[in-house]
Amino acid sequence: NEVNNIFHASVPIYVTGYQITTANDNATYTGRNPKAWKLYGSTADSNPGVDDSSWELLASVSNDTKLKDVNFTTYTYSLPAETSKAYQSFKWVITARKGGGNGVIQVSEFRPTFDYALVEVLLPDDETAVSSPIGQAENESIYNLAGQRLRRPVAGLNIIGGKKVVARW
Repeated sequence: NEVNNIFHASVPIYVTGYQITTANDNATYTGRNPKAWKLYGSTADSNPGVDDSSWELLASVSNDTKLKDVNFTTYTYSLPAETSKAYQSFKWVITARKGGGNGVIQVSEFRPTFDYALVEVLLPDDETAVSSPIGQAENESIYNLAGQRLRRPVAGLNIIGGKKVVARW
């Protein structure tokens, strides 16, 4: 039995990892921590459903030994590789729990960690705004002002898909 958790960021983010915080009564009611899970990201414009084809696997844990049965403690996990896309929707699929707990899985909080987020900006001399997460489409090459191609935008002015875009975080 899987537990699917879908959540959405207010703006697209370049996720670097995630944090799981145990429940406030975890030491009393042991075995409720997740043991195995998968984390997915989506760049879909709308809120994707559980079976949407836009989900991309970001991390997979098959036998966690990090989460302990202690109350309200935060554990940090890093992604195996840096993401090159800004994701706005996330799906955390818990596939197994540690054991005990009468079949219950309980955590206090799950939170993606990120270096920065992209915001929509309308430049004064430009008639168009960025209306979707920037740097998403394959044809949207990203350059700095020196003409160097970038994997992702930097703070300040970038050239993305031939347009001037300001990235703020």
